[in-house]
Amino acid sequence: MAEPIAVIGTACRFPGSTTSPSKLWELLKAPRDVSYGEVHGCTDVQQRSYLLQEDIHLFDAPFFRINPKEAAGVDSWQKIFLETLLASMEGSQISVHFGIMTNDCLTIQSRDPDRMGSHAATGLSRSILANRVSYVFDLKGTSMSGLRNGEAAQAVVAGTSLLPNPHWFILQSSLHMLSPDAQSRIGEGCAAVDGDDIECIIRETGINSDGRIQGLTMPSHTPQVALIRQTYKTAGLDPVTDRCHYFECHGTGTRAGDTIEAGKIQLCSSINSIRSEVTLPDL
Repeated sequence: MAEPIAVIGTACRFPGSTTSPSKLWELLKAPRDVSYGEVHGCTDVQQRSYLLQEDIHLFDAPFFRINPKEAAGVDSWQKIFLETLLASMEGSQISVHFGIMTNDCLTIQSRDPDRMGSHAATGLSRSILANRVSYVFDLKGTSMSGLRNGEAAQAVVAGTSLLPNPHWFILQSSLHMLSPDAQSRIGEGCAAVDGDDIECIIRETGINSDGRIQGLTMPSHTPQVALIRQTYKTAGLDPVTDRCHYFECHGTGTRAGDTIEAGKIQLCSSINSIRSEVTLPDL
């Protein structure tokens, strides 16, 4: 059986000025509408959405020992990641794992390539995100290796989503992925995991693919059930005697997704999804 992994610190920035795990917990205890009507002044979209209300362009470059000229060419994903990570970590032998979906800053700056600075190649590259963290914080762990092989004592696991370009709203709207009443929307956010105090234990992880099903974005019940059972087995847990007491769901807010997801979690007694409160960053 593989050694369990401890989650020993967290940090986050989500809509509704939810800038720490404690503020996120308060929001979950007393839910309120944190949707926001202004999309960073980048578009005339009138519909409300779940957006970060802080100015994403504000960044203390000298504090992170980044030359101001270089900082001007670094996208907002990297800057927010550094700020969020600072609240959750310390140490040197730490590996870095990062998740991101869009690359809006590159798209926006590519419209005027003559104004792109000499640091744009590294400042706008998604492949440099993990290495940027290792460089700024002087981390020596490998960026894409796990803890169990002994290459790193700790790991940073993080993801971020920003939507400064209206084209992503348009693309998702064409797939009917955005709610017309703004109550179930893809939005912005950033979260990082690291630190010292043990907050929970990850006994095992699992991943699979649905393969060829009804549609590319459609979920499938059978592969998801198989994944839960296989992950329990790999962790040395019995689905009945080691019954799960709480299950955090994906919670897509769609008829197909929620129905299939709720149906597959027959092994669990409590189900929740944080997405209904602070949205789903597309990571």
